[in-house]
Amino acid sequence: MVITTLAALTGAIAFLVLREPSYEATANVLVTALPQEDTTFLGLSLLRDSGDSTRTTQTAATLLDSPEAARLAASELGPDWTQQRVEDSVDVSPQGDSNIIAITGAANNPGLSTQVADEFTTAALEVRARELEQQVDDAIKLTSTELDQTAKNDPNAVALTARLTQLRSIQDTGDPTLTFQQQATIPTSPTNPGPVIVIPLALIAGFALGSGAALMRELLDRRIVDVEDAIAIYPLPVLARVPRLPKREGEHPPGASWHMAPEAMEAFRTLILQFGQRERPLGTVLITSPTRGDGKTTSSINLATMLAATGRQVVLLDFDLRNPRVASALGLRRTHRPEDILDPNSDLADLLVPTSLEKLWVLPSSVDREGLSDGEAAGRRLPDLVVQAQAMADCVVVDTPPLGEVSDALRLVPAVEDVLVVLRAGNTSSENLEQLRDVLERAGRVPEGYVVIGAERAGRGYYGHYGPREPPDLFVGRPAAAFTRPDHPDG
Repeated sequence: MVITTLAALTGAIAFLVLREPSYEATANVLVTALPQEDTTFLGLSLLRDSGDSTRTTQTAATLLDSPEAARLAASELGPDWTQQRVEDSVDVSPQGDSNIIAITGAANNPGLSTQVADEFTTAALEVRARELEQQVDDAIKLTSTELDQTAKNDPNAVALTARLTQLRSIQDTGDPTLTFQQQATIPTSPTNPGPVIVIPLALIAGFALGSGAALMRELLDRRIVDVEDAIAIYPLPVLARVPRLPKREGEHPPGASWHMAPEAMEAFRTLILQFGQRERPLGTVLITSPTRGDGKTTSSINLATMLAATGRQVVLLDFDLRNPRVASALGLRRTHRPEDILDPNSDLADLLVPTSLEKLWVLPSSVDREGLSDGEAAGRRLPDLVVQAQAMADCVVVDTPPLGEVSDALRLVPAVEDVLVVLRAGNTSSENLEQLRDVLERAGRVPEGYVVIGAERAGRGYYGHYGPREPPDLFVGRPAAAFTRPDHPDG
């Protein structure tokens, strides 16, 4: 609403600055209709009183507002004027309920508007006189013949003589029912609406358009606005809230491939502490989301990093084989194609890649659409890899595709102990959340709760943290200790 209102205000200011001024001048034509019983001008197409003065004046305005008048006025105004320009610049209309026709001319300077009004009025009356010319000539000839055939002492001779005089006057003066009563006067100010009118109207229009757009967005946008919307669809506890952080707080330090802002650290530390309060220890966690872009991969890396920082042996499995992003996020050069991961003869210990954190190992995937063709193989192999990881590590974090869009994560739900759902305010689709809820309910699984990304900050700032680097940043190329597994042939 604010953006639309400001845009309307900016447009109004630009309009006021860039527009050309418009001046209007008005000439008046008096309409004097002939009485119905008049016989002097019998046979001529002159205006006669119809008993309704408004209708008579409107008829007269229609006679004057003709293309021929516009063409004649354009020739008088100069080479820059055309018939169409004159028609666009002139308005012919009755003046209220009177017998006056107002002919208004508009132009970008006062003198020219006056000239337009006067030239059009003169041209319209001249065109009208030309239309009557032939009728008057015929009437004069007929009346002259009748007068010649009438004796001078005949009473009709006087009437015929008077009619002949009236007809000849029309030849000189034109239509007796239309008179150029008043020429246009030069206007003293433009007729454009000023800032006092334009700016308030722009603000009102901008506010109305913005309100309408906001209402339509509210009605049509199915994205989750806040966590209350999510809870209304799928009632789960909120385990962690990662606040919306300024961009600079999420930037990596020089040389680091992964970095968590202190507020993000505290959110995932809180998540881990909540898992530690229950009787069952934290083991294997599957992280999914309703919609792509919710932040599930970032949350998987953050959780795995925080768990490793507490001294636990952690394995992070990138099982989002449709769109793997863990390797690129951590800057890992070594990755595995889906077909290698799904190979039943491969061993998880050979697939894991170390990181700079001594306790954190990653199974990184790369995009290979051909490797996704065998869904049955993935359904058998991925749970088996989860079981292998459980035997190797204290904690296993599994990054999966968004369950609200694709069903891949369902293959892994029976093999994990906990399920976390990641939401992002303003990105998560309510329809996708409903889909996620439905498939998990049919699978008989209830997630542990939500991790909300982009939550509003509750206070003015962050309280503090234990140290400048807890957990430490992950650096590309730093040596890592070898992964130890008692039952592995290599130790």
